[in-house]
Amino acid sequence: MLFLLETLAENLVAVIIVFLVLFALTVYLFARDKFFSVLYGFFRIIISFFYSPFIYMKKAVLALAEYGIKGEVEFMQTRQYLLNKLMISLQAFLVVISIVVLASSVVSGWNQMLPPKDLSERILSLETELGKEKPELPQLEQNVKRMEDAWISQHDSLVKAYNIERTGKRETISAENADLANRISQIDSIIHQSFIELKNYHSQNEHYSSASQFESIKIEIEDFVNRLGLSEETTGLMLKYNDNWYALMLSTLEISDLSESQLRFVIQPTYNNLRNRLDYLTQTIPTKQEELTRLQVEVKYEIKNFFLEILYGILQFILLVWVMGLLIESLWLAIHIGANVQKIHDNLANK
Repeated sequence: MLFLLETLAENLVAVIIVFLVLFALTVYLFARDKFFSVLYGFFRIIISFFYSPFIYMKKAVLALAEYGIKGEVEFMQTRQYLLNKLMISLQAFLVVISIVVLASSVVSGWNQMLPPKDLSERILSLETELGKEKPELPQLEQNVKRMEDAWISQHDSLVKAYNIERTGKRETISAENADLANRISQIDSIIHQSFIELKNYHSQNEHYSSASQFESIKIEIEDFVNRLGLSEETTGLMLKYNDNWYALMLSTLEISDLSESQLRFVIQPTYNNLRNRLDYLTQTIPTKQEELTRLQVEVKYEIKNFFLEILYGILQFILLVWVMGLLIESLWLAIHIGANVQKIHDNLANK
């Protein structure tokens, strides 16, 4: 048998040609007047392998409908009551499991048709981010340009106004830091202890007379707070307290002691954050847009996979119904033969 299969595999085309010649010769010798009828008969047999399960399913459904109408009246009149119940139950199971196979193939085909989940999630994430960042960019550009123009054209007046406001600003910042200190201390004891360390470090370094020294202390505190691993809200409160302390220290210095960037920090405290945010968006929006465009090109619906999965499900359905249907009909046949034998035995006994 193995040799035969190897020969068939190695000479498939030749075997097919010889088979067709012998098949035509056999049909011609034994049924030359019905040559096409023989071919049609073979064709119907082949097709019946595919449509017969659907006919059997129809009969099974009708049998369940009949059982629903008549109930167990006929079963109770026979000695094979439980066997008859088993057979109708097997038919019901076959109907259910066949529909499950078809349903699962539809769902599986749908899932295989859709783009990969991680790709869809990334596209959605990019669309959400760009939807928020694109409207923000023009407003940021406008605000930053306005602040830069004001700094260039109104530098002296801004410095003069800052000197006038410095006293009131110190009081405002001090009041804000007092409120921040109260809020931070009420969170929990561990955070309160860390905050005490921060305040002590501030107190130990308030004697400096150089803006660059205060700036280094500010950076050290920022690193310290970020290493604590606190919540975003608590970290923000501590960093705001540190920024306010830095602003207070700079306000104690003379304007001539401040660098241009330090002076700008105290006069336009939001400029650096806005500038950094603008630079970030200017760099990332085109990159994200390019990635989104590339991913959208990669996204495609695999219609072929959907129909292949449906076809696979139908083949599974056909095979399942053939196997279980033959089993059920064989059992029915055995039950009927047994019932008929019992009737013959009873009739002979009565005679």
